[in-house]
Amino acid sequence: MSRDGSGKSIALVVLIAMGVYLPFAESWFAGTLWGLRWESPAFMAQLRHYLTLVKLVLVGGALYLLSVKRELVRGAIPNSLLEKLFSFSAYALGALQIVLLCSGFLFSVLFSSNQDAIHQEKTFQDRTIYVYNSDPGTFGQAYHTFYLKCPKSYNRYELSKIARINWMRDYSFDVIDNELIIDDRSEEDFHESQSQRIELSNFSC
Repeated sequence: MSRDGSGKSIALVVLIAMGVYLPFAESWFAGTLWGLRWESPAFMAQLRHYLTLVKLVLVGGALYLLSVKRELVRGAIPNSLLEKLFSFSAYALGALQIVLLCSGFLFSVLFSSNQDAIHQEKTFQDRTIYVYNSDPGTFGQAYHTFYLKCPKSYNRYELSKIARINWMRDYSFDVIDNELIIDDRSEEDFHESQSQRIELSNFSC
């Protein structure tokens, strides 16, 4: 094989490896794009939806190249055992990712209209409070998690957990005199809402 042909074969193997293992590495990490945290949690959730499509294209393209360019792959990996190991691991990991990514994409499409209910954010003077509303239905316990959203450089942010509150069907929140006031308006029997007050002195950016 010519030097030019060998270079193309090696580039092909690198391309296949990136198409399979890079999406896997991103999915394995807990946060979107290795914990980028840019703009807002709601924006990152929307970005993850489109990122799933990108990863599907990358993995599918890598498996396609692996199946139609086997001879070039063999040329780039002269050791037969290593070539078989690379091909098997790429096929296995790629197929697994396609199943999981398709399931994740379908799940995100079904619940994409509910993003406004999942992510809530309000700014009170110099503080921004973010609330993650988790309602898994019969699959787990529903709850609200309140965070202080802290700005970072390059439009990034950091979340500092304030409290986790049991599920409230209808609620509102405000920040008054260094206190986070959460009004539970779920109970129809009460003429006035029930309030929880959380001191914010210990939470700062």
